[in-house]
Amino acid sequence: MKESMKKLSAEEFAAEIVRLSKLPLLTVDQASCYYHIGITKLYKLVKEPHDFVVKNGSKHLIDREKFTEFLRQNREV
Repeated sequence: MKESMKKLSAEEFAAEIVRLSKLPLLTVDQASCYYHIGITKLYKLVKEPHDFVVKNGSKHLIDREKFTEFLRQNREV
């Protein structure tokens, strides 16, 4: 996702952010793009027990609404 984001025009990038804002669950790559947080930091966060992490087998998904609330409460991640 990150690599493909670099090739998008400003309008395409904005459309992608709008599309991501409508998804209830985000992959780590999608969340990195949406929240402008590094992938490594997000992987560290999803490995910890948080209520915004949804595991689907070995895949970690991020509940967008719960993660947004987590970020509001924790200014530093």
